[in-house]
Amino acid sequence: MKPLIKNDFVYHVAMTKLMDPILTVRTLKSTRIQLKRIRGRSGTGLFRHELGRGLQLEFDLSKGLDAFMYDYLSREGHYEREVESILSELITKETTFIDVGANIGYFTVLCSRLARTVYAFEPVPAAFERLSRNIGLNDLKNVRAFQCAVSNEKTRLRLFESKISPGHDSIVRRFEHDKSNYVDAVTLDETIEPSVGDVVMKLDAEGSEMDVLLGASRLISSGRVSAIVVEWARGIYSHITDLRERFALYSTLGSVEVLDERLGSHKVRDRHEIPDYCNLLIMIRR
Repeated sequence: MKPLIKNDFVYHVAMTKLMDPILTVRTLKSTRIQLKRIRGRSGTGLFRHELGRGLQLEFDLSKGLDAFMYDYLSREGHYEREVESILSELITKETTFIDVGANIGYFTVLCSRLARTVYAFEPVPAAFERLSRNIGLNDLKNVRAFQCAVSNEKTRLRLFESKISPGHDSIVRRFEHDKSNYVDAVTLDETIEPSVGDVVMKLDAEGSEMDVLLGASRLISSGRVSAIVVEWARGIYSHITDLRERFALYSTLGSVEVLDERLGSHKVRDRHEIPDYCNLLIMIRR
């Protein structure tokens, strides 16, 4: 599935200037309708979902983010199956798994049984609270959780709150954002212990992935990082040059592969081969 519009300038104008306000209103209305249906089926209390291997996630269905994820897992059994599959292949008992944008902890909890150590980063207070509860629920001694953003320097960043879902809160402002607050930000270079060996990363930072990588330049150049799974979401990037710069950086690091459950995984050499929304696997050149 190729991008809907190949011309970057046309896409930028069409999506961020013209369509964003319309899509936001429609999404808000649709979100309210879906939440009402989910709660009509399941209620608004606390529910637990079994992940296997003795692991489980707890959801508070009074929270929109929890309700949507619980409903999806209840119906599908997996979340981003293609990402789950590749991580299960890449992570071993010697691996340090870094989960940037850990949300409520799906991949953090799931990969805790596979990896030696897990570093989980989540700046959104509501999501971090649920992440912490799920780490405690599973008594995960090998997980270190950080309530902060990850960037290219240690600083304070403005986090914009989404009117649609806390899962869309971002450092990169979009039309759906209104309120904001400031959060601490760290770099992976300063946070990850120097003693770690093989490292696998998953980055879902709502448009800030390049800053995350720039703040991990020493870690990556050390040869300890073997693979990075990163979200590619063409519609949320605020600048036209983001597309070119992102793919150039990813290609410099190693081979780039599209992870797509429907179309299958395949390597790409040009950014125009990438769907508008997907996950990418970067196998680091060492």
